[in-house]
Amino acid sequence: MRWTAPDGVEWDSRFEYEVFRQIQSEAPGTVRKTIPGTPDAKGCDTFSYREGIRHGSCESCGSTDVSKLRSFTPDLFYVPSDAGAAWNKHTRSGTGASPGYYAEVKGFMRANKRSLLRAFHKVRKDIDVRYILQRNYRVTAKLTAVEWIVKFLKCRVIVWDGRLPKDWQ
Repeated sequence: MRWTAPDGVEWDSRFEYEVFRQIQSEAPGTVRKTIPGTPDAKGCDTFSYREGIRHGSCESCGSTDVSKLRSFTPDLFYVPSDAGAAWNKHTRSGTGASPGYYAEVKGFMRANKRSLLRAFHKVRKDIDVRYILQRNYRVTAKLTAVEWIVKFLKCRVIVWDGRLPKDWQ
């Protein structure tokens, strides 16, 4: 479900736009929409990663160590005011990325999106992605969305209450 803001910019959802607008109103100039493009290119927020193919094999050499190249573009990019040295462990090499973290804003995560995120986080541990959920719903019989993100992605996650936590800024 795409949503068009009053200024004509297209967003993935109204919730994503409202989170963006709220963060921008609290700290003008610190948040921007991500820039999709060629993975890992300078000035672009799309990241490439390799996902293994189960039970796959190479036709030419017979190797079972095969993978496909995938890409992922987070929703928003937010630069906290006191990033400092903590950013060093999250820097994308060679792209000159500024200190900060990516925010993935989710209203609902389908199974295929959870699979993509899990594959991305297994390979690209160098990217600091944090999750903002509209609500904490059940994604499996035993886990809620927050529990699933903590268990499988090992990332920071919040249920949106109108502002970011102090330790994220």
